[in-house]
Amino acid sequence: MKRRKKIYLYMTALLLFIYIVLVMLLYFSEYSDSSATIRTFSDAFWYSLVTLTTVGYGDLTPVTPLGHGVGVVFLFLVGRNDGDFVRRRHFLRTKRRSAVPHARLPAEEELVLFC
Repeated sequence: MKRRKKIYLYMTALLLFIYIVLVMLLYFSEYSDSSATIRTFSDAFWYSLVTLTTVGYGDLTPVTPLGHGVGVVFLFLVGRNDGDFVRRRHFLRTKRRSAVPHARLPAEEELVLFC
């Protein structure tokens, strides 16, 4: 296996491990609280997916301080991914323009780049 592929594999495994630990931490901090809406592991998993995809239905919310902290970590993970996406799109846009200096993107494509 090439070195880069090994690095990607290890990083993916590490991120998956961190994600599972965060979901378990969320579950164990919430399930015993009487006012908690996150009662099962599947509830914690659902909350994490809804938060990471920025859908935010609001049907499940953490009520404990530790649960709130885990929710904030999930939000920071989303913000990090969104920033990478914007940076990559900006790089592709400037690279395309530098290849043909006088070329302009269609108006629809420029809107997509900055949404």
